[in-house]
This record gives sequence, structure tokens and C-alpha cells, in this order.
Amino acid sequence: MLSLKAGDRVSCRIHQNIIVAKDSKYDNIQTFEVIAADDCGIFLFVPQYIYLQGSSRIDLARCQKLGVRPQFHDEMSIYILDNMVASVRQQMDGMLCKKCLQFFDYATANQDDGSLICFSCRKYPNYF
Repeated sequence: MLSLKAGDRVSCRIHQNIIVAKDSKYDNIQTFEVIAADDCGIFLFVPQYIYLQGSSRIDLARCQKLGVRPQFHDEMSIYILDNMVASVRQQMDGMLCKKCLQFFDYATANQDDGSLICFSCRKYPNYF
């Protein structure tokens, strides 16, 4: 299982507008940004210039449920399994704040559940 988090970038193989497993036949390779991850796979941001079968629009409810940053609201995403990642291009060194979803470089977890709550959210808990 890959240990990816929001902000990481991965390369995937594409065959006829479908992301395929890393050992399958493919037409081209594209790099995508990870916007959320769970135990089984990852959600990728799909830019407007790429058409992928199975991609769907991220609505506000899904953004809140998955902890996706607000900038991806109303954009396209696709859910893939770990075996569909051809390679990890860039892993972010840092964490997202669990409340405001802002990324902090070189930050580490400061909560018991392994998450980060930034100083602003701890100081002003009712703001977000």
C-alpha cells in the first residue's frame, strides 16, 4: 500500500481514456495531483484538458466528507487503486491542517490521531 497524502503527485498510465494498472498496455503517461486518500486508494485531480472515463465532479458535500481543499470544489476527480499508480513523482514534506485544510511545509502531526491542527485553528477554534 502506498502512503500518499493530499498534495503528492503521481504518474499513471492511460489507455483509451482509462487509467490502467501499472503493468498494462498504455498510450501515454500523465501526472496527477492527489487530493485525498483512504485505505484502498486515492482521489486524483483531473485537469480540464484531460478526459478520463469514470471521472466525476467534486461537489461541496464530497469536499467536506473527504477533507478536500476548497480550491478543488466543482472540479473533476477520479478514484483509483494503489496498483494503478505507475510512479510517485513528488511527495510533499509537510501536512494539511485538519480544520482549515491549508498545507504547512515540514509540519508534523500534533494530534493523537496523527493529524495536524495549525496554530491559527488552535488559537481561534470557532473561526473555521
